[in-house]
Amino acid sequence: MAPTAGTALYELWTPLPIITGTTIMAAVTLFLLTHPRFRQLDTSLASTRDAPSPVLKAE
Repeated sequence: MAPTAGTALYELWTPLPIITGTTIMAAVTLFLLTHPRFRQLDTSLASTRDAPSPVLKAE
């Protein structure tokens, strides 16, 4: 579907597929940075990074 849409947009105006792709990527990035679930995931990962790692001791 994406190559067909890109070709159709290119026929309308040459830079239109690039502008459309950039707009979609910016919207996804903004969504990921602002959505509470992804922000919660980021803070939970940060807290596990500081925790001591479980290491098995060889006896």
